[in-house]
Amino acid sequence: MTTRAGDGAANPDTGSVRKLSWALVAATALILAWQFRYFWLSGLNRQGGDIADTRIEIAFMEHWLSALRGYEGWPSANFFYPWPGVMGFTDAFLLFSVPYGFVRALGADVYLAHEMLHMILRTMGCIGAALVLFRIGRLPWWIAAFGGVLFVLQNASAAHVGHTQMQGFFFFPWIVLTVHTGFTTQRTWLRMLAWLIAGGLIGSLLLTSFTVSWYSSAIFCTGLLVYALLVALVPSLRPERAVLRARWRAFFPAALPGLLLIAIGLVQFVRLYLPQSRRYGGFSFDGIEASLITPRNWFAVGEANYMWGWLQRIWGVADYETTASLTPVLFLTMLIGGLVLVLRRDTPRRWWFVVLLCLVAASLWLFLITRFGSFNLWRYVNEYAPGGRGLRALGRAQFVLPLLAVPIACIVLGSLARRGRTATAALLGLLLLVEQGNRGMHTLYRKEELAILASIPPTPRACSVFYVTHAPAREHYPEPNFISHGYGPATDAMLVAQRDHVPTANGVSTWSPPGWGPFRVDDPGYVEGMRNWLRTNGITRGVCELDLATRSWQKLGDL
Repeated sequence: MTTRAGDGAANPDTGSVRKLSWALVAATALILAWQFRYFWLSGLNRQGGDIADTRIEIAFMEHWLSALRGYEGWPSANFFYPWPGVMGFTDAFLLFSVPYGFVRALGADVYLAHEMLHMILRTMGCIGAALVLFRIGRLPWWIAAFGGVLFVLQNASAAHVGHTQMQGFFFFPWIVLTVHTGFTTQRTWLRMLAWLIAGGLIGSLLLTSFTVSWYSSAIFCTGLLVYALLVALVPSLRPERAVLRARWRAFFPAALPGLLLIAIGLVQFVRLYLPQSRRYGGFSFDGIEASLITPRNWFAVGEANYMWGWLQRIWGVADYETTASLTPVLFLTMLIGGLVLVLRRDTPRRWWFVVLLCLVAASLWLFLITRFGSFNLWRYVNEYAPGGRGLRALGRAQFVLPLLAVPIACIVLGSLARRGRTATAALLGLLLLVEQGNRGMHTLYRKEELAILASIPPTPRACSVFYVTHAPAREHYPEPNFISHGYGPATDAMLVAQRDHVPTANGVSTWSPPGWGPFRVDDPGYVEGMRNWLRTNGITRGVCELDLATRSWQKLGDL
């Protein structure tokens, strides 16, 4: 194989670092202004998400704060009471609870803290992605800053702003940075610190988002497979294997504390989710096959996308769960630009290898998650892969693609700039950024929700457990009947339970305990179902009923 150019740009100088710092300040301001425009323009009222997922997320993060203060044990939240291991019913949100708890400690209400959590996550994601591109990719400072913005403002993240668990990918650049530092630095203390941070992040992410952890592990294994194949098939890369093996031997002792943290996180992960997996068996493939994307969904960016919404309407694939795809220009830049860079002999070695690795991994992943008529490979993932049956909305598997597409797009821009085509690079960059514009889901009204919560009197001391009845209408939300009688009352109960530290028999999550229900408060058998649930679990005294329509409490006699 023809010998390639060197590693590209030289190590960053002080001037470039300073320029990147100022560029990231501007980038962060742009992200906070644009991504949270509805929040600012509504007077800190209209925020991302909806009454369903957002309030569930708040309840789970409030649980971690209650557990920290000793009110609850961490595996069993105080909803679906008294069923144990409730935190294993869905993503556990541990890592998100750290910045959320910090903001709450400053006096913010639960909704403001949730919105500020998203601000912190996006700021971290932008800075982390930019540093990866700048330090590891050795791209110019302005392209690195642009890459950070593109990574955070990507269409999928905006379209699914109500799914906080999917924003866990914003931690990924920091894992890459710390692992890279652990492999490359010669300072012993920094090497150990890097591995500790990496291990802590990976271990905590396992207890934060099951979905992100699983997809991240899957793409990591895919990357390792592609790397092994490239090293085996490309003669010029074989020395890389010896270099990596030598570095691993040299740095393994320093990595041990970090690996221990990962092991601790993995043990807790298994402890939390394995009992639920055994009990429920996960999702059968027949039940989730329809959520797999098809080739038509490769450009399904959603009607809310400003630039490509018309294509969604013409294409006719307007399913919310599949609107996590790459935007058309980013997709084509990854595919065509990546192929051109791989085939050009003057592409710097470092860039060539990263592009080839990301391009092959993205292609394999896209093939894996796509249903071609009656043919698909995910059936085998669901059947045989560890944890595969725990994945439900498979359209969200596309969230992995920006991790691979954004580095390729930025290297394409860097290659154009390197050849003196700065204007072309700027135009392509602008197009890539503009096509990410998305209205997103912003149907939660903070002041209204706070008023609802404040109007509910404190739980009487005589109540040791409660359930809710009835519910006020919520006219702002889609499917008002389902929201008013389903998610609304359930999440009201969860938030009151966390506020007053009194458990509730209500709850809503991916799973629910066997024998629990009905879910909707307008179901004729709802009240008797709640009472039967408590009696079955040995709770007959101290039961209260909260009427959400009248905002009144009633203590019941012995059940």
